[in-house]
Amino acid sequence: MFLLSRYIMWFDKILQKSGSWENLIMSSLVDMKCLQKLLGDKENLKSPQNIYAIFPEKMEAVIVKVFESNRQILSQFSMNLNNHLIASKVRECSEQLQNVTAIPRLFRRTNRKPPKKASTYMIEAIKPIIDLHEKYKNADSDIMEPLLNNIIPRVTNSYSTLVHDVLQSVCKTEESLRRLKSRNIPSNDDTQCPSSEIVTDEMKIREQIKLDINYFTNMLRKIGAPNSNEALTKLGEHLS
Repeated sequence: MFLLSRYIMWFDKILQKSGSWENLIMSSLVDMKCLQKLLGDKENLKSPQNIYAIFPEKMEAVIVKVFESNRQILSQFSMNLNNHLIASKVRECSEQLQNVTAIPRLFRRTNRKPPKKASTYMIEAIKPIIDLHEKYKNADSDIMEPLLNNIIPRVTNSYSTLVHDVLQSVCKTEESLRRLKSRNIPSNDDTQCPSSEIVTDEMKIREQIKLDINYFTNMLRKIGAPNSNEALTKLGEHLS
């Protein structure tokens, strides 16, 4: 217990420093799981695979208390490591996803052609998740699944909120333009083409967001994190 406490104290100091500490955390999560197996199950104290089997039977009551204390310490420590890595990955992705708010500026009154592929920022935004999955896809599923089942929904919900705000702004702009045109006030968006052939700036903005959402959902669904399906489906509703 003394060594475990010292190790946790050292780790806490490390986590206070900047950085995701991804490799160190993943290695430690594996170590913690191995240590939990080594400590064994208190219901099987007499098992030869249990480290406590080396102690006399009369010490069983003490050993049970030690087991409970160590189990709680290891469980809390593993949770702290998980939370740190989750927060780090969510932060990395969210910083890039903020770029969705810049999409209207890219297309409004810039004469840009309609978009054909996902934005560069989107590719970078989900890269931390893709890289984590690819790097540790062969790791223990008991470690990876909880991480991905937390990271992906949080990132998705954050992105969904941003998309909602942008689309709301686009709708307000469209409504303002309609009012201007209905009053026969000249608008810079007017063209010589028939209205059915006009690709408005707002249409381009929506198309870019659609391409980004499709890329986001398609790539993250491939990872197969069950708890992320609901959030990804909700995000896709913005396309309707």
